[in-house]
Amino acid sequence: MAKPIAIFLMTHRDCVNTYLGRLIEVTNQQTSHTSQFAYDGLSRRISVTETDSGGTPVTTHYLCCGTRICEARDSSDTVLARYYAQGERHGSTIAYYAQDQVGSVVATVDPQGQVTARLSYDSYGNIIQSSGTLPDYRYAGLYAHPHSSLYLATYRAYDPKTGRWLSRDPIREAGGVNLYAYVSGNPIRFIDPLGLFQFGERPLSGMPTTVPLGNSNVGLLHENGFYDNRGNLGYFPTGIGSDNPGELNNYSRKGPFYDDAIMRNAEQNLRNGGGWLPDDPNEPWYSNSNPNDYDLTLHNCQDFADALRNEYRQLGGGTCQTPFVGGVCNAGP
Repeated sequence: MAKPIAIFLMTHRDCVNTYLGRLIEVTNQQTSHTSQFAYDGLSRRISVTETDSGGTPVTTHYLCCGTRICEARDSSDTVLARYYAQGERHGSTIAYYAQDQVGSVVATVDPQGQVTARLSYDSYGNIIQSSGTLPDYRYAGLYAHPHSSLYLATYRAYDPKTGRWLSRDPIREAGGVNLYAYVSGNPIRFIDPLGLFQFGERPLSGMPTTVPLGNSNVGLLHENGFYDNRGNLGYFPTGIGSDNPGELNNYSRKGPFYDDAIMRNAEQNLRNGGGWLPDDPNEPWYSNSNPNDYDLTLHNCQDFADALRNEYRQLGGGTCQTPFVGGVCNAGP
């Protein structure tokens, strides 16, 4: 198990994170029930082990489709549940989601159209009323962990009692100066499901419109990427970073949607070098005066966008022509 370095004391709960911000353990102080989480190399949650006080540990393993859990199995490899963008299946029981404007599941229906569950939430995801057999995915399309009352996103755990994430935003200040805030304190309008990255273009400063040059990714324009929590990413003479807030309304989104979490990994790989920030004087874009090696014609924002797409594909990321629903592009139950 990874070395714990952060402990968060909440109401009746102790939570332990690793230095990467991954939640690895939650203990209920009242019941002594402990939940332990394990992850793969892509930071995807692949198992949870539940242990009652003095009891036998019970482990559930998860199969991921991209970054979203799509199947749960027990220790004998028996399928317990399957999860889809449209709903979930437990054995022979199918529950289709009815969702509100931020993706919260407010009801489920069976294949005959009969309502099997109803849920209502306050603004930050605390359940106010519920009836029927509740689905595993609930507020803002997030997985509900029953023993801790936390919602589990791809990289972080969210506590509806405080309206905050339990660890820092993986994109740092690009998502806002408060690294623990949930959707900048506006849960009525926004969600943070890690699944809606898209590229966009704007005219260069002083130009009225974008000017594509040929059929390749070359043009008199600036290309930027946009995460689902309104954070943005591009390449500038100052290096990899976010565009001026005053320019954001000038962008036109284009092309497919990308898995947000995998794109964050691709970004981090490029930030860590990844062949993108070379210091080889033999490279045509090498610059003694610019440590970021920005070059208007040879090493610019469009080259960075291409490198980001290539790194994303190397990590196994796919695309959707329509927005990822709940962070995944897959078939129904």
